[in-house]
Amino acid sequence: MRKIMFLASVVCWIACSDTEDEDKETMCPDSEDINKIEIVKEMLSATDSSFFASLLPLLERNRVIRLDSRDDLSVWLPDTLPVPEDLDFERYTYLLGSAELYSPSYYVKRDTLVEVGEHFEYLFDYFYSPADTSSVRLICGKYAKLPASCGVSLSVRSERGLGLIYTTNVLKSGLSTPELDMEDKEFALIRMIPDFLKYVTWPEAWDYTFFYTVDYSRYSVILWKYTVESGVGVKGFKVELVPLSPTLYRYEVTHEFYPSLIGEKTTAYMASVIDKVPDSVTIDYVFNEIKPW
Repeated sequence: MRKIMFLASVVCWIACSDTEDEDKETMCPDSEDINKIEIVKEMLSATDSSFFASLLPLLERNRVIRLDSRDDLSVWLPDTLPVPEDLDFERYTYLLGSAELYSPSYYVKRDTLVEVGEHFEYLFDYFYSPADTSSVRLICGKYAKLPASCGVSLSVRSERGLGLIYTTNVLKSGLSTPELDMEDKEFALIRMIPDFLKYVTWPEAWDYTFFYTVDYSRYSVILWKYTVESGVGVKGFKVELVPLSPTLYRYEVTHEFYPSLIGEKTTAYMASVIDKVPDSVTIDYVFNEIKPW
């Protein structure tokens, strides 16, 4: 039985964020003064965004620094990397850092800088789908000049969502090809055995032992069908479960193959075992086909 594991690569995001560890800098001398400060975030230009993104390998994980002058930035930059001329340190304060997140597949719930007592705190809350790899998120923001003596702390809060456990071929007993009542590229969410029985006649349902081995108190199954021409060279499938909100996910299949002009069509069925899907959660489905030529 062939298994297709959920793979993800480390992704760098250009946005503001933090970490679960807090790193508090110098406090403001007067908390009443800071309450009078309006935090105004400005848009970074494409050039500045690209420049800050290039600094990601140089940044300490789970830490943010504030940049109030060219010296603040150039002191730790390589000599071969000049500071862009259009950075305006007279009117703006820049925040720069990075945070390591549990997964590259996540939904941002909160991403903002706030005033907390006598300092500023950057809050980054995210809702993620577990993966085999972590993700590095770039922190970079441009703000109307902040009080020079006020420090900035980092705070990241994470909430675990549904995860994809594994994906596998579906076969009948005796390793024969299934015959289920499904359209090509149709998806079905199986929360319990009765959901599966909608697609198979009785008593043939007993030939699909896979569905009777799943612990539905802990897991759900996403079943899907695809048809290809015989002789087509399949490079592989990429399967992802992406949270779009705490109650909405995207289940996305990317099928990369070499097309063929000859041969009969062959039908196959695949199934992904995922964490149990509550009734309050909806899953959207996407099937992508990629041909190298």
